Amino acid sequence: YAIEADLAQSKTIKGLCERILALPLKIDILVNNAGLGKFVPFEATDEALLDAHLNLNVKAPYLLTQGLLGALATSKGCVINISSYFANRMLVGRTTTAYSITKGALNSFTKSLAFEVGKLGVRVNAIAPGSVLTPQFERNLSALSPQGREAFEQMVQNIYPLGKIGSAQDIGDAAVFLA
Repeated sequence: YAIEADLAQSKTIKGLCERILALPLKIDILVNNAGLGKFVPFEATDEALLDAHLNLNVKAPYLLTQGLLGALATSKGCVINISSYFANRMLVGRTTTAYSITKGALNSFTKSLAFEVGKLGVRVNAIAPGSVLTPQFERNLSALSPQGREAFEQMVQNIYPLGKIGSAQDIGDAAVFLA
């Protein structure tokens, strides 16, 4: 089944949960993967951009999980939140303040919820990748100057243990393991 919904609009999430729960299937895995990362300098981040980050990266996972918790408890299912390495690791020159605070909030949500709903048999985990090669990431990388791309590639060699960025398959494999 495919259901289209704008998760950035919290008013649509309740209806989305109702449509999901009406499907003839068992809900046993929720992966909160939708997210926003606009890396704008702190002083240039307006309230609308901050709200956009908070709505999609924090409120949507919270409300989706809340709306589907009954079904997840019935199935003894799991919640997997996709967080970020950049909730805890900051890089010189990388303007991630709005993004990083939301992913830090998602990490706190994950830990707190695990303790709260574990007694229901629902497991809650997070995956916190660094940069992942996605179409959006490739667009962002291609927008950099040649010097910017070279600096990024050097940074990857210096701070990423494997010396390369991850793939969507890497994250998918981790999610399957946790599920």
